Amino acid sequence: MSLFLAAVVAGLLIGWLRGGSLASLGSARVRALWLVLPAFAVEFYLALGLGRDVPWWVLPLHVGANALLLGVALLNRRVPGMAVLALGLALNLAVIASNGGLMPVSPELWAARHAAERVAIGQHPPQTKDVVLPHDQARLWFLGDVLALPAGAPVPLIASAGDLVIAVGLVIALQGLMQAGRPVPRRRRRGGRVWQVSGLI
Repeated sequence: MSLFLAAVVAGLLIGWLRGGSLASLGSARVRALWLVLPAFAVEFYLALGLGRDVPWWVLPLHVGANALLLGVALLNRRVPGMAVLALGLALNLAVIASNGGLMPVSPELWAARHAAERVAIGQHPPQTKDVVLPHDQARLWFLGDVLALPAGAPVPLIASAGDLVIAVGLVIALQGLMQAGRPVPRRRRRGGRVWQVSGLI
């Protein structure tokens, strides 16, 4: 979550530095954006409300939530950054669907970053959407949560390749949407200027 929060902040900052505005972001037309709300509700429940054991319904629930997010990204694929966002969501969806509905993280990596939280193999660590699985039991483990900040970092961040791609897509999309509709001169021609929409090319 901290990775995506950092991506949102970076996107807003870059958009502002490039002359964009929150007003442009608020007025941007994003198709089927309301589908993000139930998807986020599922994500928050799995992170905060799910116990250690992983019931069967986690698979269809989490896969469905990620499919909604992927659908929104694909519907808006012409918005800069949305195609990148869709790629990251697809990567995460593939590994989640292959591992019972949760993102696999190795017991070694989990213990190294969360020594105080003892979690058995096959269980769900608290405040995550992960399941602790060794690489030989996890499908597509290389797409799981295998990336982490060095030990001793202020935030014990663990992320997947898909998470990084999603973060890049968020930055591109937010800074572009903040400039939607803002005309800037591209080049001079006889009889006046030619205008283009900044951030949307």
